[in-house]
Order: sequence, then C-alpha cells, then structure tokens
Amino acid sequence: MTDPYWDTNDHFIGTKRPHEGKNYTGNFQDVSSIVSGQVLYDINHNFCQSWDRPSNIMYSSSTDSNVQLAYEEKLSTNLKRQQARQAYSPKDKLGEEVMAQILRTYDTPEVEDIQAMYLQNITKVSSYIYTENQYFRWGKLVQTFIEHWQKMKQYHRTQPIHWFVVTNSSDSGIGGGIKSSYEMFNLLGRRDVMPVVAKEFDKELPLDTRAFKQRDKQINRLEAKIKRYEKHGLQGFEQAEDLKQEMAELKAQQEKDAKDIMREAKKLKQDLSDEIGIKVHICTLVAQVPPHLDNPDTPIEDYWREVYVHSKCTMMDDTFLFIGSANINERSMKTDTELGIISECAKVTKQLRKDLWQLHLKEVNTEANPNQLNNPTNAQKAFKIWEELLKINTEHRDKQLTPIRPLCEFLRLSPKITNLD
Repeated sequence: MTDPYWDTNDHFIGTKRPHEGKNYTGNFQDVSSIVSGQVLYDINHNFCQSWDRPSNIMYSSSTDSNVQLAYEEKLSTNLKRQQARQAYSPKDKLGEEVMAQILRTYDTPEVEDIQAMYLQNITKVSSYIYTENQYFRWGKLVQTFIEHWQKMKQYHRTQPIHWFVVTNSSDSGIGGGIKSSYEMFNLLGRRDVMPVVAKEFDKELPLDTRAFKQRDKQINRLEAKIKRYEKHGLQGFEQAEDLKQEMAELKAQQEKDAKDIMREAKKLKQDLSDEIGIKVHICTLVAQVPPHLDNPDTPIEDYWREVYVHSKCTMMDDTFLFIGSANINERSMKTDTELGIISECAKVTKQLRKDLWQLHLKEVNTEANPNQLNNPTNAQKAFKIWEELLKINTEHRDKQLTPIRPLCEFLRLSPKITNLD
C-alpha cells in the first residue's frame, strides 16, 4: 500500500528492489507538509476523533466485547496523558512560521468546513488558482464563481482569472466520476479534452466516433481473451501470442482514428472567459525514463506513461494555500471524512507553487513560472506560455516523439461513462 510513496520528484519509470526505493510499477505525485505548534494538536485531535468513535469499522464490528472494552479503557488512559494545546509551540527550525487552521468534512456532527472554504475563497480570487488534485469534478465550485463574475462585470471587471489544473485522465486516476468530470469541463468550455464522451452526451456534435468506439470494444474483448489464454499453460500462451498480433493491428488502426478525432475535437474548445470569467488549462503529468533506459530500444509508450496524481492541494493568488485529504468532488465536500490545513502566507505559497511548477514545466524564473503570479498580467502571460508548451508536447505525442516536459494537456478518448463520484 505504501510503495507508491517511495516515488521521487523525478517520477522515473521502473522499479527498484524493496530496500533501494520504489518497488512499484507506476508513478505517484503527491504534496506533503510538516507542521508544528497548536495546529498539530488540532490535526491530531480531529484525526483521533474520527478514528476512535464507536462507529469506526476498525473495531465496532468486533464480536468480542472484552476486546472493545479493553480498547476503550486504553483510550481513556491515553486521553488523560494528553498535553494541553498550549504546550504545542512552533518549531522555527522546521520552516516558516505561519498562521494556520484546520478544516474538515465530518458526518456526526455534520461539518462541511472544506466546502465552505472553497465556496468562499473562489469569490476572493483576483489573479489565478492552481489546483493539483486527484479529481477535478465539483461543478458547484465553477457555478459559484460564475455567479460572482456576473456581479464583478457590473463593476466593469473584464479580465478573467486563470486556472491552472493538474489532475488525472487515466481509468485508475479518474475513477468512477467520468460524468461529473465531463460536466465540470463542459462548464469551463473544455469538452475538447473528452471528445468521445462529449459525443455521447450531444449526438449533434460534428464528430464521428463510431470507428474508434467499435475498435475500442474489439480491443477490450481481445484483452479479456488474452488474459484467459495466458492462464492455460504453454498452449494458451501460444494462442495469446497470436491474439497479441491482432491486438497490435487493431491498436494501430485505432491510433489513426484517434488522430482524426483529436483534429476535429479542437473545434469543441470554447473561450467562455467573458461569460464565466475563467480561462483554464487542464493538465496531466507523464513519468520520465531514467538515463539507463533512454535509448532507441525503449518503447515510445514508456515515455508517455501517466503519473497518478494523488495530491489535494490548492493555491490562490500566491497567498492562500490548502493541503489536505479532500478531492475536488462532491463526496469530499459532503459525506467523506476529510481533513485539511489552510494558511495565508505569501512566502510559503509562492515557493511551493514555484517548486511544483519547476518540477512539471522544467522551467525556472521565466514568465511561465514567474515570481509575482498574484499580478493578473503575469498570470495571463504564464497562461499563454503554458498553452505553447502544452502544444509542443501534444505535437510530440502525435509524432511518436518523446515529451519535452512532464506537463501535458489532459486528453481522454475512452467512450466509457461512469456516474460514481
């Protein structure tokens, strides 16, 4: 379970022996923090409150009442030993001293602090938002800003905010929320990055996806057959090899279909900035091939493996920062038990934003990753440069070349639609 956390900032593909590093075939992007002081007490208190409540599945289903009783007695003893909140003082050596607050989503009692924070702060943004999150599919957040934007337009605000998003497009990353993801993207004028799903929702779109979808079904059936054959020894393995050749031919044909769709999908992109007050880049990350594998024998697919984004981090105007467990989806705002920490410290927020962007862009101290992104003019310049950088990587992918940087434009061609948040 913890193997992905051995990944490094390089996100190199491949595995190492368990005692040497990442013993995990994929790659994992996350953002962590270290805190001290009274906020650490608050985090611990709230975490333990969830863990220790009687409804906790970890021990409430136990049939041995003596086990539960012993647990509760131990808990009571530990609570008596707790230090007072005032005893937790900040440790200056660990980092910058900031004012911090915890927020949570909780069911009993009902607490929706994280939702309230997002819906309030989305109306405070003046320059940019950076979202690095496993999911990006909470339409209420966009709708709240659109309502705010209509009020700002009455006071002659014309410059939109710029939203930079890093999330997942893979099956494992996007999970069961394909419908809500599409709805979010559609609100932002970005149906173009999920064109096959867009066609499913709007049959009138000038986009022919029939051949692509048919081959997708054929490929899925072949993959299932290959797995069955490979379980049946040598004979099955030989049959599977024959099917793999057929699979390769199908995928080559589907790749041509995909290029046709991507070319037409560009027409689906809408600039709604005057209507909604937002310009948005929706991005994913790709892993890197380590130097010892960077040679002509390495399949091009290895250079374009998507990194699983597990982060739950939001920054606004180089000042506001949220790091926690909450995704950008309805469930994290309403029903799941979530915990996060917020602060307003320009020094910390700006440095984290610059560090993350340097990792994803491979650009330092340029207009693509400027020092003063709280300036709307700088945000606008950065947005345009991102557009060019994303375009270059897209062209490289189309030409079967290696990526220039980890940051790529989000693109999901699968016709699959799920409706689980």
